Amino acid sequence: MSLNLLAVQDQIVAKLRELPQDVYETSAPDDSKLKFDANGTILPYIVIEYSDMYESLTSGSILSSRYDTKTSYIVVSCIGPTERSARQVAGLVRDKLTGFVPTDAGELTQSGGGIAYAGQDIKPNRYVSELAFTFPVNIVW
Repeated sequence: MSLNLLAVQDQIVAKLRELPQDVYETSAPDDSKLKFDANGTILPYIVIEYSDMYESLTSGSILSSRYDTKTSYIVVSCIGPTERSARQVAGLVRDKLTGFVPTDAGELTQSGGGIAYAGQDIKPNRYVSELAFTFPVNIVW
């Protein structure tokens, strides 16, 4: 396996796209491209951000660091018009990704506590519930 995360990241995005919310990578587009309901309320959506891989503390190869198991993580932001809607989407994401095993990677596990905050300086108001997941990579070579 090459030291390339794109195939794994694509599988994670595909898994999230099974949910009814729109999924964006790295950042959301400007408001004109987001979806709103008939009352003008923004519909919940998901933004996923990726980390690169880094050395795992639990695995080392006697051959070369190229063959070491690495670790990577993602941060998934669930954005909605209310705090409750953001937390509801976070629950769907948690259920969809916990235990998911992409090809050539290990199981996604939730790491750290999620954080929720409001982007009230952005109009319309948005509430965000963030989740982080870690997973081993470079496990097949």
